[in-house]
Amino acid sequence: MFVMVRLTLLVVVLGLSSRAFAQSGARDKPSPPPTSRPFEVVDQIPELIGGLEGLQDRLEYPASCLSAGTEGRVFVQFVVDKEGHPSEVRVVRGLHDACDEAAVQVVEQSHFIPGLDEGKTVRVRMSLPVTFQLD
Repeated sequence: MFVMVRLTLLVVVLGLSSRAFAQSGARDKPSPPPTSRPFEVVDQIPELIGGLEGLQDRLEYPASCLSAGTEGRVFVQFVVDKEGHPSEVRVVRGLHDACDEAAVQVVEQSHFIPGLDEGKTVRVRMSLPVTFQLD
């Protein structure tokens, strides 16, 4: 136990000293501007132009999933920028590789009315379900 405590303290001290050392050398160079992290809670969330129904209409059901009878939902997470374009699109819960790819593609091609926080347009992280359903 005593060895674990000493090891933990050593790791903390080394971590703090290396961070201080790294920062002291960085004073010679201008630091890059901080990137704004996307909001997750805002006054007004981004609005998908055409709605989920429009997104579903534009969705191309992969032929391999059609023939296999694959149905279900793919949950896609992304960031809507200040101009309403999605970026950093990724699947958080997939269904099938081909369906996942089709879901990412349809979200990347979508456009949104940007989110607002305190009256300003902001980057917003959000998720959408993309449904694959055979008729």
